[in-house]
Amino acid sequence: MISPSQVIAAEWLLVLIALALSFLLGRSKLRWLHRAEAAFARFAARRKLAILTVGLLPVVLRLALLPLMPPPTVQVEEEASYLLQADTFLHGRLSNPPLPFSRYFDTPQVLQQPRYASTRPPGEGAFLALGQFLFASPWAGVILIVSLMCMSGCWMVHGWFAPKWALLAGLLLALRIGVFTFWMNSYWGGALAATGGFLVLGAYPRLLRTYSFRYIFIMWLGIVALATTRTYEGSLLLLPVAVALALHVFGPEHRTNRKQLIQKLVIPAAALLTLFLAWSCYYNFRVTGSPLLPPYTLGRMTQNIAPPFIFGHPRPMHAYTNRQMVQRFAGWEMILFMRSQNFPGWKQGTSQKISEFWSFYIRPLFTIPLLLLPLAVRSRKLRLFVAIALTGLAGALLEVWGPSYYFAPFTPVVIIFALWGLRYLRSLRLWHSRPGYLFVTLVPLIAILVFTGLIFLQLKSLHVDEGVLQWASYENRMPQRAIVEQELQQIPGKHLVFVRYTREHDFLCEWVFNQADLQTAKIIWAREYDAHSNQQLAFYFADRHAWLVQADKPALPLRPYSPQD
Repeated sequence: MISPSQVIAAEWLLVLIALALSFLLGRSKLRWLHRAEAAFARFAARRKLAILTVGLLPVVLRLALLPLMPPPTVQVEEEASYLLQADTFLHGRLSNPPLPFSRYFDTPQVLQQPRYASTRPPGEGAFLALGQFLFASPWAGVILIVSLMCMSGCWMVHGWFAPKWALLAGLLLALRIGVFTFWMNSYWGGALAATGGFLVLGAYPRLLRTYSFRYIFIMWLGIVALATTRTYEGSLLLLPVAVALALHVFGPEHRTNRKQLIQKLVIPAAALLTLFLAWSCYYNFRVTGSPLLPPYTLGRMTQNIAPPFIFGHPRPMHAYTNRQMVQRFAGWEMILFMRSQNFPGWKQGTSQKISEFWSFYIRPLFTIPLLLLPLAVRSRKLRLFVAIALTGLAGALLEVWGPSYYFAPFTPVVIIFALWGLRYLRSLRLWHSRPGYLFVTLVPLIAILVFTGLIFLQLKSLHVDEGVLQWASYENRMPQRAIVEQELQQIPGKHLVFVRYTREHDFLCEWVFNQADLQTAKIIWAREYDAHSNQQLAFYFADRHAWLVQADKPALPLRPYSPQD
C-alpha cells in the first residue's frame, strides 16, 4: 500500500519544480511552448470537438485500465441501495411490494414499509438502470455520468472564459476525477451532482445574453440532477443563482422589457419546475404513500436517530431488527452527533470536512492558484461564485457529517476559482517578467504525470490507501462476499443464504442486500436468527438451496444450512 501523504508529497514536488522553472526561465526562451499553446488553443476553438474529446477521454482511459482495475464491486450500503433502485426501475416500477419476513432483509438505506424500495434520491439509480438496459451493466451508467460531467464542465467554462480554458477544465476533470476516484469506481459518487452544478452555472451566463428556451431547459436539467442527488447542497448552490436571476429580471435596468423577460424566462422556467415537482410528488407517493414525504426523509424517520444538522434533536430509539443497525444508528452516528454539540468537537469535525474537501477537490495542483484568488476577486464575474461558495460553506458548517461527495454540487466553483487563479498567475508581471506563464502551461503536464504515476502503481500491484470514498479509491471492504456470490452463481438452481455475523463484525460491511424481485433472484441474502425462525424462512423459499455463510471467518466456509448450525 502507498500512503496518501506519499502521493500528495510527490504532487507537491512536481508543483514546486514547475514554480521554480517558471521563475528561472520566464517566458522568452520557450518558443516551443508557445507553439504548443497555440495548437492547444486552435483545437479548443473547435468547441464541439473539444467537448466530445473530454467526454470520451475518461471512458477510454478507464476501459483501457480494465486489466488492472476490473469493474467495481459493492463496498458500502448506499451502493447496494442504488442498485436496488436501478433494478426496481428496470422492472418497470418505482417501488416494490413489501417483502415477506422483512426482518431478515432489513438493512440500512432500504425501506421495508410501506413498500420495499431504496431510500436514496432517484437520479443515480436512473443512470444505473440505463447502463444495465443499454449495456447489461449498471457500471456503464456510472461511466456515462462521468463522461457527462467532463463534457458539461467544459461546456460551462465556455460560458465564462475563452475556449482554451474550457478545454483545460475538461481535461483536468477527466484526469483528476474521472478515472481513479470513487466517482468512477463505485456505484455512487458525486459526478451527477457535479454535472447538475455545471449545467446550472453554464446556462446562467448564456441566459443573461439570449433568454433562449434551450438554456432554460438545460438549467432545468441541472436543477433536476441536483434535486435527485444532493438535494440540500444543491439548494445551497441554487439559492444565489435564483437571487441573481431575480435581480436581473426585476432590476431597474429592465423596467421597459420586464414583461418580455417574464414571458421568455420566468413562465417557461416555472412550467418546467412545476412539471418536475409534480413528478416528484408522484414518485414520493408510489414509494412512501405520501406525495409530500420523500423516501430519504422516511428512511431517516424510521432508521436514523441522530439528526443531520448540529441544531437538531435526536429521535427516540427505534425498534431495530438487528445488532448491526443498532451499532450504526444508535452508536456510531450518535457519537458523531454528540461530538458536534460542543465547540471542540464541532471544530474537529469542521477540520475533517476541510481536510477531505482539500484532498479530493483541490490537492497541491489547485492550491497555488487558489491562494492567489483573493488578488483577483475584484472581477464582477466572480461575485456569483463567491456567493455560492459562502452559502455552501455556511450550509456545510451546520451539517453533522461532511464527506467529500456531499460537496459535489460545488465542483464548478472549485474549477472556476482554480481557472481564475491560473489566469491571474499567467498575466502576473514581476520584475519585467511573467513567471507564472510557464507554470500555467505546465499544469496539464503535472496532471498527466500524476495520472501516469497512479497507473504505474497499478502495474506494480500497489494501491493508494485513501479509502473507498476518496480521490484514489481503493478499499476492498467485502472481497469475501463477491467470492461467495461468484461461487453460488456457478451452482445450478436458486439459493437462500443465511449470513452469520459475530459480535465484533464491522457494521459498515453489510452483506445483506438483495434485488428488487426476490422470487426471480438467483441469490437471496438473509440475516440469521434463531433456528425455528430460520426454518420458517427456508420453508417459505423451499424451492431454493439453503446455505450458511460466516461473514467474519477468514476461510469463508459456505456450507448447506442446517438447523443444528
